[in-house]
Amino acid sequence: MFKHSTRVLCLAAGLLFGISLAGLSEVRTTQVNSAIPSTGVNFFFSSAFAGSSVWDDSPSSQSKVVKSVSGGYASLKVDPHWELSVWLSSYQRSTAIELQTKMLVYHEQNTYLSFVPAIYNSAGSKSGGGTLASGYKEECSLNGIALPLILSLDSKRNVTMNLSAGANSEWVSVKGYYGAYNSTTYQYDRVYYTRNTVNTWRGHLNLSLTANSGALIMTPEIGITFADARNQGKIRFLNYGISFGARL
Repeated sequence: MFKHSTRVLCLAAGLLFGISLAGLSEVRTTQVNSAIPSTGVNFFFSSAFAGSSVWDDSPSSQSKVVKSVSGGYASLKVDPHWELSVWLSSYQRSTAIELQTKMLVYHEQNTYLSFVPAIYNSAGSKSGGGTLASGYKEECSLNGIALPLILSLDSKRNVTMNLSAGANSEWVSVKGYYGAYNSTTYQYDRVYYTRNTVNTWRGHLNLSLTANSGALIMTPEIGITFADARNQGKIRFLNYGISFGARL
């Protein structure tokens, strides 16, 4: 009876340890871009939403949800009203890739309005433990779609003001394994788990300024995000970011 109880306790402790995710599948929360289609290469730093936080059952904390990412993107102006871009970013154990298209839907004098839909994936994993048998590994993957609008007002004096608003829908999945001590065999058993994919959402409102000097450009940005972090609750937090690069 005692051995059976000990085994159950070890399994429960292992499960709790194995699913307590710590910051995986981060995705940016800023646009750091204008509504004007262009060709160029940029590097960026941005606040980020940690997708793994939706599975974190421990007490709520904003630090589990809000992270930061850095990376770069390359854009190609296909025609005066259409741009394609690829974004890559990373944070500690996670990497993300995003495919984005920018469609200029309104242009009058110095005013530009673009619809900027995107699809993206962020995935990360971590592992640890004392030995190979007693160790653990957890993997988190996030797939999402973004539907933002960007409104830009060009001063024609090397500064453009940008206002962006949008919504994101994301699907987060988790799987992994951990070592649970078996008091009957006196060895560790590897226990695998997979959690059902969960859907969550985010919305943002951001303000930025794009300054250029010749081909060089820089865009600092601030704003606010509202997010449903599921197990961490519904939260809001400040966005911050900056991009710099060149238009070709």
